[in-house]
Amino acid sequence: VDHYERSGTVERLAVELHREYQFDRVVAVSEYDLMRAGRIRDALGIEGQSYDSARAFRDKVLMKDLAAAGGIRVPAYRSVETPLDVLTFVEEHGFGIVLKPRLGAGAEATYLIRDAAQLARVLDSAVFPAASVPDMFEVETLIPGPMYHVDGFVEDGCITSLWPSVYLNL
Repeated sequence: VDHYERSGTVERLAVELHREYQFDRVVAVSEYDLMRAGRIRDALGIEGQSYDSARAFRDKVLMKDLAAAGGIRVPAYRSVETPLDVLTFVEEHGFGIVLKPRLGAGAEATYLIRDAAQLARVLDSAVFPAASVPDMFEVETLIPGPMYHVDGFVEDGCITSLWPSVYLNL
């Protein structure tokens, strides 16, 4: 599919193929496809993770909103529309911040900013989208210490595979 990330061809083909074959599963093979797969499931009435559930896993601001509402401590954070939001955040919380795409994965386009010089380099690098596409980034305070990551599978309510890891060189 040309322009896969932005094209509506995937959704169009899913609807057409579902009419013909009545498939009962939609599998997202990439973290970036979780929300799209959820929307397709919702539209076609297919069992599995919904769009709202997938968004709670992918959208870092919504994820922190839900975690905080559930009593889980989260770092100070906010959605970023413009560089002014980052500057204001630094004024309020100081340095030791992380700037990253709300829907990013694999630390792509993630910036660890520890001082004014690093902040200037990031702000000067034109990483921000056009003003017509707000809220693509989030900023949060850095929590020092090791960062752990856990992947796994759950089938019928039971953990079938689990592999924890720790990030190095952060």
